[in-house]
Amino acid sequence: MLTRREFLKAATIGGTGLAAMGLVGCGSSSSSTSSSSESSSSSSSEAEKTTETVQSALESGQSSGSAEMDTEADYSNLTIGVSAMDSSLSPNMITQDFNIMIYGSLATVDHTTGDLVALMGDLTLEDDRQTINYEMYDNVYDSEGNHITASDVIFSWDNASALGMTSVSKFDSWEMTGDYSLVFHLKDPMPISGTSMQVFIYNQEAYEANPEGFASNPISAGQYKVKSFTTDYELILERNENFWPTDEQKEKVESVLGKYWTANWDTITYKVISESTQITVALEMGGSGLYNIDVHR
Repeated sequence: MLTRREFLKAATIGGTGLAAMGLVGCGSSSSSTSSSSESSSSSSSEAEKTTETVQSALESGQSSGSAEMDTEADYSNLTIGVSAMDSSLSPNMITQDFNIMIYGSLATVDHTTGDLVALMGDLTLEDDRQTINYEMYDNVYDSEGNHITASDVIFSWDNASALGMTSVSKFDSWEMTGDYSLVFHLKDPMPISGTSMQVFIYNQEAYEANPEGFASNPISAGQYKVKSFTTDYELILERNENFWPTDEQKEKVESVLGKYWTANWDTITYKVISESTQITVALEMGGSGLYNIDVHR
């Protein structure tokens, strides 16, 4: 991942044409050597001004689309160049960073403290550090409005286990104790650094109705949903307007993890650019966003 400092440094690669986070300022594609030289100082000044505005937008958690910019760029769309892309978006096949924007999971690890942070409810770790009690919220829904309950969690975890996913390998068993209640049993006491519970959760009925469809157009409970997907070429995500958390639930998560659930962008486009030199050219020409940027923060 690029740090914010690295992002801001990379953001000035294209001069006034900021090739980052969708902020591409398009100018004339042809200019003489002399005119290029004459405009270098003003280009640097404009780049610095734009960078400062992006910095402000990032730190305030705003979409850059709401910031005042000296360019005619479309701030609602982010384009990111990646060297390769998963061939399937199915919950147990997808591995790239954008997976957590599409799918929801029960909890994630706060890598600062090693604590498990519940995402879809509340959890407690018993004194033996081998038993996790989980109480789900009753308002978790996917992008198509399908209700997600404890039975869907069991279905999702069972599927992950059957496929040998490493995310469940440290757990001995899991069980449903109520419509929204679950208990998870670790094989060994949870270490101080925490144990991942990043198994993607999805509605059983929706999945069983069309399991092949999840490979290209999953029905999921993340802050973004798939708009279109072309294998080895392009993935376009759009904001999930039906993203389920209440303001209170979102604030509870983001008070610990930062802008983990913030969906600043209307759409995010991932384009496959296999050669590093092509990524550089795309940045300089304003044809792509940053490579492997953390879009949550």
